[in-house]
Amino acid sequence: MDSPDDRCFKVNVDGSARGSLGQAGIRDVLRDHKGKVLCIFSANIGIQDAVTAEIQALARACDLCASKPELEGKNIVFVSYSKVVVSRINSNGFGNLKHHQLIYDIRSHLNRIG
Repeated sequence: MDSPDDRCFKVNVDGSARGSLGQAGIRDVLRDHKGKVLCIFSANIGIQDAVTAEIQALARACDLCASKPELEGKNIVFVSYSKVVVSRINSNGFGNLKHHQLIYDIRSHLNRIG
């Protein structure tokens, strides 16, 4: 696994759902520049689709990073393997209406984090 350079921290985010709409969970893993795991967060988020789960995982990762004073002013690399979620975060739109607030919150966090 690649670790970020020594000026960075890396957060891997993952959300998944059983079937197209089913029991869903999220997991975030925060690592330092050496790849050392600093924090793992996981949660059951009830009945959701996979895209919603991935967006919730990213939102939780942003909250996690914002709550850690040691990350203030650091470069943080967020890694998601969901092309749909990455596209929605990087576009001007918000996609599905149910994702609007989460995407807005994620973008706000990312702008503050850098």
